Amino acid sequence: TVTIERRRVPRVLLHSVGTIDLGDRQIPCQTLELSVSGLSLLTPRAEPPTGPVRVRFQLGRRDASWTEVDARVVRSEGWDASSSVWALELFELDPGPRRHVRSFV
Repeated sequence: TVTIERRRVPRVLLHSVGTIDLGDRQIPCQTLELSVSGLSLLTPRAEPPTGPVRVRFQLGRRDASWTEVDARVVRSEGWDASSSVWALELFELDPGPRRHVRSFV
């Protein structure tokens, strides 16, 4: 089977902890990959939201600063019986987070 790579920007691995703000509640997550326009993460198995979410995560080491981004879920896949992988498209980043993400990627 041939897989066609549709990503237009490079991604880097980012194994970090974070939270997803769904508006009415927050759920924990673990980041997997990051690009200047997207983020993939592992969440407890949950139905992905249809509206925007805010994700707060550490950009790098455990002692790294926290970064907040607004995004929307563009794809969700079941990982196992207790977790899901969400692919998010980032909204336009504020100057501070944009600088941090670009320097990390």
